[in-house]
Amino acid sequence: MGKIKWAEVEKECELDQKGNLIVKKIKLQAEHGIARGTLQKLDFFIKIIGILAIFLPLLLLYLQIQNEITKERREYLSSLYTNIIRDFGSIET
Repeated sequence: MGKIKWAEVEKECELDQKGNLIVKKIKLQAEHGIARGTLQKLDFFIKIIGILAIFLPLLLLYLQIQNEITKERREYLSSLYTNIIRDFGSIET
């Protein structure tokens, strides 16, 4: 097993009479290297999938409603034009 790398997380310092910082306590945390980065990427990927799982059905529902409205509008205009053309054909001059 390799050496464990440590990263400084927090320092506690005091000022002496000359205004210099004197380090009293340093908190260290072990770095997990590649495993930690992989876990962060996996966590980010899962969050993206969760967001898509919420918003994708809403987007599809919105698009379905818009397509239905467009379809109904086209059917209405088609029947309207058909009625107008039929009425013009039945007019005697």
